[in-house]
Amino acid sequence: MAAVYGVLYPAIQKMLGEVDHDWIYDMTDGFDGIGPVLIDDFHVTETGNRAIAERIHTVLSLDGG
Repeated sequence: MAAVYGVLYPAIQKMLGEVDHDWIYDMTDGFDGIGPVLIDDFHVTETGNRAIAERIHTVLSLDGG
């Protein structure tokens, strides 16, 4: 499954780079530098959830949401 995402995510990022959708945020680097966060192929630890929640909070704060 991970191999599929290794191909899929770059393709999606490329498509998003070609359009002007300022409401879509790329958070694929959200776990960079915080250590192992995956429980399995899809689920993350409390640390991973916190990291993404903080990113979402930052985005909403910037957008006035």
